[in-house]
Amino acid sequence: EPLIIEADNKEPVVEINLDPPRFVQSIRLRSTSTISYEIDEFEVFGEGFLTRAQYISNIYDAGEPAVWGMLRWVEEIAGDPKFSKMQIRTRTGSDATPFVFTRVLAAQRDPEEIPLSLEDPTEEMSLEEFNLLPANDSIGRKWGPGPVKEDLVNWSPFSTPYPIDAANGPGVPIASPSPRRYFQFQVLFESSNLEAARGLRSLSFDLLTPAFADEVVGEVFPREVAVSTTTPFVYALRARMITAGSRGFDTIEIATPIRVASIDGVTVEDANGQVVAERAFSGLDDSSAEGDFQIVSVEDDRFEVRFPMIDDNGAVVKIRFQSEVLTYSTNYTAAVSLSSEEGAKQDIVSGDAAALTLEDDPLFSGTTVLSPSVLGGRLVDKFELVNEVLTPNGDGINDVTALQYNLLSLSTARPVRIRVYDLGGRLLHVIHDGPEINGRYEDKTWDGRGGDGQLVPPGLYMVRIDVEGDNRHEEKFRVLAVIY
Repeated sequence: EPLIIEADNKEPVVEINLDPPRFVQSIRLRSTSTISYEIDEFEVFGEGFLTRAQYISNIYDAGEPAVWGMLRWVEEIAGDPKFSKMQIRTRTGSDATPFVFTRVLAAQRDPEEIPLSLEDPTEEMSLEEFNLLPANDSIGRKWGPGPVKEDLVNWSPFSTPYPIDAANGPGVPIASPSPRRYFQFQVLFESSNLEAARGLRSLSFDLLTPAFADEVVGEVFPREVAVSTTTPFVYALRARMITAGSRGFDTIEIATPIRVASIDGVTVEDANGQVVAERAFSGLDDSSAEGDFQIVSVEDDRFEVRFPMIDDNGAVVKIRFQSEVLTYSTNYTAAVSLSSEEGAKQDIVSGDAAALTLEDDPLFSGTTVLSPSVLGGRLVDKFELVNEVLTPNGDGINDVTALQYNLLSLSTARPVRIRVYDLGGRLLHVIHDGPEINGRYEDKTWDGRGGDGQLVPPGLYMVRIDVEGDNRHEEKFRVLAVIY
């Protein structure tokens, strides 16, 4: 498409404006003059933002294995926010490069990819040696460069994106494993509109050296339970502290599928299995500090407990609690921390921490709990009304009923509907209609009013829950009496 034709130009600078702006893949300047001349500069200025861009940071070296703490960043937004997004991911490693460099025999069909050094086959090939290939070995064979691969042994994969709403805030814990010596982050920028984009003004992170321990191994028992049944568990962790100067730790945070029913107690043992300290708790509300033991917090998806400082190699901590599992496989992930170092947490590695019972086979030890009974296909369980008689007369007693239920076997959010009917099957009120995932729900109520906002007449009513699973549907009913 011709933009401008200058048959007799006398100006030293020619400017061409594309108004309105448009997508252009290439621009050509063609001379039609027979007179010799010289172009000093040819410049093209774009407008708007790229649809996709990526930034990968340098690799940061802590000098020794470190606990990577909080991540913070400042984000700037241009244009309409709904047309752009920015994703930040991190990874950590135990050696200086997240890549594996390989060599292959030259002139060989489907050669083996060898990641070891030619000079020292006991060591991995370095980038420097890889760049010198091809080279001959001691017996005259010629080796050329092979594929460069991601190192998933010494480096973690990039984490899932950190929450978008964490930008410009106090920060979020770094999700990549600790302790690791090396750290790297990646930023992905996306825009679906030329005038919309997001920018990263600054990014900072905390690190703590030395680490709390060389390694903390954890396991939970029992490892096979009935679904949606309150079960007593023991979570054991064992500290490996070989490196001099390890800080130690005094707190554990355990992720749970739903809010725990109780935290029964904590026991601390030395490397020989002798009890050195213990405490029983009277309930979830027992937050009193006693001998360095304390329930720090209890949330819907985790709880945190404190105990005396663990700074001896081989020391074991056992936490007794009761909870339910709602899926076939539940991983009780956990992390330890030090109360004096806010924000820094060290992940617990799944493995064999201690001999918990005679049935505790160390070959199967870990932090995963299975519930084969969920394979029966149930989607909803423990659907209950807190009070089955409703008296909505404004006296503050039984004016509202609360609903409780467990959702099972939902790997992704699926439609859930809760509705109220009269005995003739006529729909009176919709309590909830939207997607939900596995979990224990106690946030729904009904005040005895129909969809028109008026109180329903006295009588019996049905509250029905419908759940659409991936390949089946389930519904349950409860009868409720309304009395004035």
